[in-house]
Amino acid sequence: MNCEVKVKDRIGTINPIFTCQPAGAQFASIGIKDCIGIVHGGQGCVMFVRLLISQHLKESFEIASSSVHEDGAVFGALDRVETAVDVLLMRYPHVKVVPIITTCSTEVIGDDVDGLITKLEEGLLAEKYADREVHLLAIHSPSFVGSMVSGYDIAVRDFVKKFAKKGDPVGKINLLTGWGHPGDVQELKHLVAELGVKA
Repeated sequence: MNCEVKVKDRIGTINPIFTCQPAGAQFASIGIKDCIGIVHGGQGCVMFVRLLISQHLKESFEIASSSVHEDGAVFGALDRVETAVDVLLMRYPHVKVVPIITTCSTEVIGDDVDGLITKLEEGLLAEKYADREVHLLAIHSPSFVGSMVSGYDIAVRDFVKKFAKKGDPVGKINLLTGWGHPGDVQELKHLVAELGVKA
């Protein structure tokens, strides 16, 4: 048997992974304090992304799934989201922000996540978790359009819409980095500091 080693003259990856919008939305959600997202879709929509991001960042993070099965993909699976929200809040008493991240299957079947959030706020949150600060929001990220980059942008937009409040100017700029590596954010902070810009 013969083995031949071919030396390559390039450094880096030519074809990096390019994945779906829910991956970007999940990446955005792990950067929010006291936040655990629920991915409304199949278990694989969480497990692949969790593996991808945790291998890249070399640390684990929390993310949940509504674990939609075949029957839910046909008849709808909003009941699974209700259960997921309740279980998540019971198991993690520190959680304050729960984004419900949709996937291609739940967008195609037309699950009304926005309507469900209203129902949960008036029912489950008001009755069982009235003593807690809990914010639910829908992040619509169908994976049949866009990519992880647009999914990240959609999630950041939805978080800003939910939480941003207009106030008096403070003489600083908000720098939203988009899909990137933590090292990129660190470098941007360095550059902004060198420029003397308050950000």
